[in-house]
Amino acid sequence: SQNNDKKIAVPKDFRILGTMNTNDKTHLYQISDALKRRFAFVEIPVPSVQVKDKEMSIALKHALKNNDVEKSQVSEHVVFEEGDLVDFDNSKSIELLTTAYFILAIVRIEKPLGTAILTGIYQNLVSGFEMKLDSLKVLDSALNSALTPQLEQMSSEFFNLFLKFFETDEKKKIGRAHV
Repeated sequence: SQNNDKKIAVPKDFRILGTMNTNDKTHLYQISDALKRRFAFVEIPVPSVQVKDKEMSIALKHALKNNDVEKSQVSEHVVFEEGDLVDFDNSKSIELLTTAYFILAIVRIEKPLGTAILTGIYQNLVSGFEMKLDSLKVLDSALNSALTPQLEQMSSEFFNLFLKFFETDEKKKIGRAHV
C-alpha cells in the first residue's frame, strides 16, 4: 500500500550485469545516448576453432549437468580425461560430437553463435545416447532443434550455400534430373 512504502538503501558499489546476444543489439538504438554512456559494453567473441576441444568439453559437461546425467552414464559413448576434458581419441561418439561442432562452426561464419547453442545440441545427443536411439537420427534432430531457429534470420545467399554444402550425391543427381 502507499502508506507502507519502504526505502531500500543501495550501496555505492552496487552493479547490475546484463547480457544480450547479437539479436538484442537492435534494441540498444532505442535507448538514449545519455543512458548508454552509463553502461560499459564488453563484447565476448565466439570461441575460435583453435579451442575446439575445450569448447566441446565444456559444452558436453554443461549438457550432462543440464540433463542431470552423470559422466558414468555416458561412459559407453564418451571418455573423460582428468580436468573434465573429453578424451577425443577413445570416445566412441566423438564423430557425432565433432560433426555437430563443425556444422555449428559453418553457421558461425554468418552468425556468431555462442557455446550455449552447442550445449543445446549436445543435450539432445546425450538424451539420444541414454535412450539408445539411432545416432544419425538423434544428430539430425539435435541440429534441427538448435539450429533451425538460428537459420531463419540468415541471408538467403548464405542459407543456399549452407544447404549446398550438405547436399548428398543422391540429391544432386535428383536435382540435375529435373533441370
